Amino acid sequence: MMKTFFIQWRKLSSRLLVERSFVERSFVERSFVERSFVERSFVETNVSLNLLTIHIKATFNNTLLTLTNSNGEVLTWTSAGSCGFKGARKGTAFAAKKVVEVFLKKSIDYLSPCQQIKIYVCGIGPGRQNALRGFANLSDHFSHHPKQKRDLKFPNKIILIREITKIPHNGCRPPKKRRL
Repeated sequence: MMKTFFIQWRKLSSRLLVERSFVERSFVERSFVERSFVERSFVETNVSLNLLTIHIKATFNNTLLTLTNSNGEVLTWTSAGSCGFKGARKGTAFAAKKVVEVFLKKSIDYLSPCQQIKIYVCGIGPGRQNALRGFANLSDHFSHHPKQKRDLKFPNKIILIREITKIPHNGCRPPKKRRL
């Protein structure tokens, strides 16, 4: 009887040791995860200020501009609909020009301290060229901003303009021809 009691007590104590080490280990892992999360968020904020991405989506019905950081998190966005255009006027080149102006006013606090900017253009809408021209004439817009030094020019920050419009390589079958 004493022998069985000792064996049961030994199993119980080893189980308690295992559970105790698991609890301690989980606490250590949890503190490591919290510390790494804090360090990672600090690094992310530094990285996001150095490199920003502007996505231009120019469709036939609208023009959308989105500013993201290096991780792809959206910082601000603007569309022709949010600028007050309705219906068919959202897809015009004039609307795209106004979208760029509103976008710059909204995102100037992000763009001023930034060192590098990438621009990705998607779509074949009429506002596509005007949106790019609006970013080309930005040095005048930034020279009036009090936080920005006058000798720095915005176009020097643009390091990449890439076309990412999707092109089908004989993809979907077209609809059958109309019979008149």
